Amino acid sequence: MPETRFTRNDKDVIAEKICDVHSKRKRDRGHLERQWAEIDRQIAMEPGFNILKQRQGEIEEAKSWMAETELPNQAETLEISCADARRLMVPKGADWFAAHGALTDAYLKRVDFTSLIAGDENNVPSQINQDNADKLVQGLLVNWHNQYDFKGNLDLINAEAFKYSMGVGRGRYVKKRVFLHSTKGVQFKEQKIPVLVPRSIKNTYLDTTCYSLQNEGQIVAPGQIFEYSLNAKDLLMASKTGSTDVNDMSGGWIRNALKGLDEDGVVQVLEWEGDMVVSRKTTGSLYLPNAIISVAVGTKKASKTIEKTIFRIRKNDVPYSSYVLFPYHKEHIDSPYATSPLMKGRPLQGAATEALNRLMELGALQVQPPLTRDRDSDDQPEVYPGALWGDDVKAAIIGDPQAMLAVYSSLLTQYGDVTGTTSPRLGQQTLSHTTAFSKEAELARAQIRVNDYVDSTLETPLTRWLHMEYEMGRKNMGEEMFYIKPYGGFVRVKKSSLPDFVEFEAFGAGQSADESARFQRRMSSFNQALQMDQLAVSTGQPPTIDLQKAITQVLLEGGWTDVDAITRSEGPVAGAEGAQGVEGGSELSPGLQSTALQALAFGGQ
Repeated sequence: MPETRFTRNDKDVIAEKICDVHSKRKRDRGHLERQWAEIDRQIAMEPGFNILKQRQGEIEEAKSWMAETELPNQAETLEISCADARRLMVPKGADWFAAHGALTDAYLKRVDFTSLIAGDENNVPSQINQDNADKLVQGLLVNWHNQYDFKGNLDLINAEAFKYSMGVGRGRYVKKRVFLHSTKGVQFKEQKIPVLVPRSIKNTYLDTTCYSLQNEGQIVAPGQIFEYSLNAKDLLMASKTGSTDVNDMSGGWIRNALKGLDEDGVVQVLEWEGDMVVSRKTTGSLYLPNAIISVAVGTKKASKTIEKTIFRIRKNDVPYSSYVLFPYHKEHIDSPYATSPLMKGRPLQGAATEALNRLMELGALQVQPPLTRDRDSDDQPEVYPGALWGDDVKAAIIGDPQAMLAVYSSLLTQYGDVTGTTSPRLGQQTLSHTTAFSKEAELARAQIRVNDYVDSTLETPLTRWLHMEYEMGRKNMGEEMFYIKPYGGFVRVKKSSLPDFVEFEAFGAGQSADESARFQRRMSSFNQALQMDQLAVSTGQPPTIDLQKAITQVLLEGGWTDVDAITRSEGPVAGAEGAQGVEGGSELSPGLQSTALQALAFGGQ
């Protein structure tokens, strides 16, 4: 924050600018908000009442019989897309991300891994290496995820991306009562942990100039606006007790800024986050980098007029925006908003719903057709099975249900093609004679669009959140104790025990296939190296590959953590003739080692 004090004019200029920008952004995206409202109605399966003409709250009796049913297509697409995204992003019982800490000299000098181990009997290695540092960081983030419903928050963000094209998450500190395992037993303690909080794009107004700024090479960061409503009385109480320190994320309150506000009313709050440039007439412009500015739009008690007032200014305590955006598919470079399957499917669902309702009406007219009779007849014919009519009664045939059925079926097919909601994703069996492999391939092709969304989300927003989460949590953490699943033990960690630089890799459910491919490549190169080593041994050169270490590495690759429990570390190998007397005779002679290498390389035949 600048050292210069804000003047009254500065605050007025900022408040007016934020309100004007908010109004312009809301006006510019009006067509999107109308689409979002229509999508919400379709998901709720509420009829549109575009046929039942309502006049002064009354329904025309002549049209009250007409069908008005909403199809479930949008609701089904949202449900299965969210389920597929969750399964692909954060698979149950498996790691969905990996951490790679930098083992710098400074880090290795200050950390003592043996002091991190909680307890005497455990499987946590006593010497730190790259794998230990990676598992330490990964276990810490998993521990934070377990302190709140991380997957549930991610589901809400994905749902907004599928519905409105843009999911919004914000990195926030939250005080949580967490479990601490100590010598005194399990205890509770309040800790400040980073949380990915879902926000609705309906209340978030994205900066529409971000791409222009990047194209022009300017450095002013985009400013996002979050809108919410609050009782004036609650806001007044918070302003009286809050800290005035602008460098404190929980502070920045301006005393007496809300004086005279009607306490019984509701205040609209506009929260700006980003860079702010304040124009001044006499001096140069005031530049506020990475600021969070809150404006209250409420009614004055005395004059009953609407007033715009800045009541809070603070500096973001992290050097990046707290917003994490999850776009589904962007189509325009001049708009921060994207598109989504439900937005593309909205008009098709409307057309299919219209066709279904008209089809049902045609069916009703076919079952109970309008009747014509001679004008001189006094008979009132009744329509029911087996009714007897006179010669002067005739049924009127209206419309062609088969033609309307064909239109309805075509629209359903078109909707499935556009949104990717095909039969396999809905759990239906398309061909009864296909194999299990064909079923998997068919299902994979059906959800290919969700796969693309998941891949782009893992590569960008979720990887960005992992970096943000680690920096935010590391900045405010004390001593934490948590469980590391791969090692089957607890560790006690402080801020100094964590690497200074960490890279994260989010891979979701694709890790198992990638790991299998990597393992096959490693084994192929290892077998080739064994054959080359055998050739070297046959020419009288000493072996290069250490079989015992190779066996240990293979066991570790397979998931064994306590390798010493099943391997021999000392003593001669039973039955090994000509064993060398080097380090307890654990090394085979070159001839026997060559035979073992050959057996391993060629499958032991």
